[in-house]
Amino acid sequence: MPDITLPYNPALGDTSSATGFNENLYDPSATPSSFEVINGWLDRANRESAWKVSWDKVRPGSMAWADSVGTTANLDYFCAMFPQDPDVTGAFTPIPGASKTVYVKRAGGTVLVCASLVVGNSLEDTTSNGMRLRLYRRAYDATTFSLVTGSQQVVASGQVTLAGTSTKQRYRDRQYTFHFLDVSVSVGEYEYALCVWLSGTYATTTIVSGVPTANLYSGRVRVRSMTTTWTG
Repeated sequence: MPDITLPYNPALGDTSSATGFNENLYDPSATPSSFEVINGWLDRANRESAWKVSWDKVRPGSMAWADSVGTTANLDYFCAMFPQDPDVTGAFTPIPGASKTVYVKRAGGTVLVCASLVVGNSLEDTTSNGMRLRLYRRAYDATTFSLVTGSQQVVASGQVTLAGTSTKQRYRDRQYTFHFLDVSVSVGEYEYALCVWLSGTYATTTIVSGVPTANLYSGRVRVRSMTTTWTG
């Protein structure tokens, strides 16, 4: 901590002053001029060069925070719910149980999002990039979400054509584990949401005599956990 320059320094034989004594104990001025400096004013100004900050000298929750959410529900999505173009505004929808609000206290913060999901769909192996997951971020006072760079994950098709035959192996579920790192985050409150998009190619398919004229694709998501760790 910085050196303290006390305003009241009585000489030997002087009559004590209660006002001066109190000023030595508490003086809210910006200049360190009372023992109030000891109350939360500790800093590097008077630190010995050999003194290091070890883990036991850091108060829990003062440098980094973490929380985990999840859901056990089966979340079903159908192609009619989504536009054909995944890059139009609002194409992706947030997944319940896979979102978290964090508050970054200092500029240059880092947010690490780790998610574990079980994902399945009825997409054929010829449907390229038919189901995708993305992580979006929205500031507290913003009205729209922005994509976290590099966070897109293409989900594999659920139907696989076996070699030499037209037989399909339907509805294969896969477990996905994602790690997304968002760096240089400014001070403020943010909502992170893992979102899903499913190919809307057959959204306008009609039903004839109770039978669809083309495949009506669907997908299912089960959120095992989403853990968010942030610093700043």
